[in-house]
Amino acid sequence: MKEKCIRCGRETEYDVSTPVTVRRWYIEGSGQLCEQCYFTLYPVPGFFDSKSYSQPIENSHWLQNKKE
Repeated sequence: MKEKCIRCGRETEYDVSTPVTVRRWYIEGSGQLCEQCYFTLYPVPGFFDSKSYSQPIENSHWLQNKKE
């Protein structure tokens, strides 16, 4: 029996007997998410848009604010 995503209800790739320590997209205290729901809830900046990495880190807006 496959584990279901706690957000959308779709079956995930993991059996219910798979230890949570070896699962991807498992949220402790909440449960198993599918890959799509995980990245919807926890987006990774620049993961789908390479424009985020178009400038060197030393010129980034975040570091400019930290220097002041």
